[in-house]
Amino acid sequence: MKNSLFFITSKALSLLLVFLCTALIARELGPSDFGLFTEIKVYISVVFIVSLFGNDAHVISLMGEENDKEKIFTIILARISLFIILCIPGYFLFDFRYFLALFLMYFFQLFNLSFLKLSASKKGKVFFSFNVVAFLIVLLLGGVSEFYHYSLYLYFIPFYYFLLFILPIKLFANCISLVNLAVFFKYTKLIFMEVWPLILSSLLIFFYTKIDFILISHFLPPKELGIYSVAVQLSEPFSFVISAYATSIISDLNLIKGNVLEKSRFISHKLRYIHGFVFFFLVFYFLFGDFLIETFFGNQYESSYNFLLILIFSKLFVFSNLFFSVIMVVENNYLARLKRIFISMLIAILISIILIPNYGLYGAATSVVLSQLIAITFVNALSRQTKDYYMIFVRSFIFWK
Repeated sequence: MKNSLFFITSKALSLLLVFLCTALIARELGPSDFGLFTEIKVYISVVFIVSLFGNDAHVISLMGEENDKEKIFTIILARISLFIILCIPGYFLFDFRYFLALFLMYFFQLFNLSFLKLSASKKGKVFFSFNVVAFLIVLLLGGVSEFYHYSLYLYFIPFYYFLLFILPIKLFANCISLVNLAVFFKYTKLIFMEVWPLILSSLLIFFYTKIDFILISHFLPPKELGIYSVAVQLSEPFSFVISAYATSIISDLNLIKGNVLEKSRFISHKLRYIHGFVFFFLVFYFLFGDFLIETFFGNQYESSYNFLLILIFSKLFVFSNLFFSVIMVVENNYLARLKRIFISMLIAILISIILIPNYGLYGAATSVVLSQLIAITFVNALSRQTKDYYMIFVRSFIFWK
């Protein structure tokens, strides 16, 4: 539990920095330009997801086995190559200043060997130390930059991830020294055949969870997307906390995944913490959401408040779906996961197409709630391979069991 807290705290620290910097960007740009900034971010996010060549939970599992070094470093090298190649069209399509900042932010996140290695070895305290040092350096840069060039706010987040890459340089050097190009070309095809369901699943998850963004940008003006993005910005970071939490328990889950009853109890217990987490933030934003929006983003985004409350409520289902998604990776249940995501995505698209053109941003926020609720209940119950997840979700609300 202590190791998990270190990783979760590290993620919370990075999210705090991302939130503050994004708030600065939104205030400076205004809703319309911030909507354009968000469109570029969606594009690079798609590239980032494809470039992951699997996902972190898969790599951490390989590291835990300590016999797949060739696979691990083939994945890392493939990530970097794919990301650079797939970002090239964006260079010609989008505003270069916004594109460069977002490119660097995601590029340095691909150099996450320290996070992967320290997660596999349960050294959360060390990773937390790296995050604290990087956070303080960026804060210092932010304080000094006010005196000579305030537009550096666009590059605060990329600089933070650059520091997380450069601080554990010895660890990175030891890891990267094992990369062999001959091994890379030999293993790339083999690994792709192994992880393609993860790549496709991740891409489908992105479209599934971002279909509201995509359809808003299609049906509504950029200003509306900017307003909606602020509501998402205040609610979305907690998804990464849950992802870090789920990733941090992989080692413990591996020890009991052969015992069905114990596994069910273990996951239900962890889900109850997640439900409590959602309830706390729903009350918090109900009381202070207006104040936070005006303080950090400005009164030009005050209409984001109602959408924020709806999106926070949706996290009750979003976080549970995210949690089960990580578990299915650990259990190598890739094809069932892919099927589940595909069905959920089709449902989300259908609901969004009906609601967004007719009800605007309220329709977008409501479609998130409905599609995620259907995914965690009806879609899971459809298949024998995922029915247990539906039962575990229901059980997580029965606190006396």
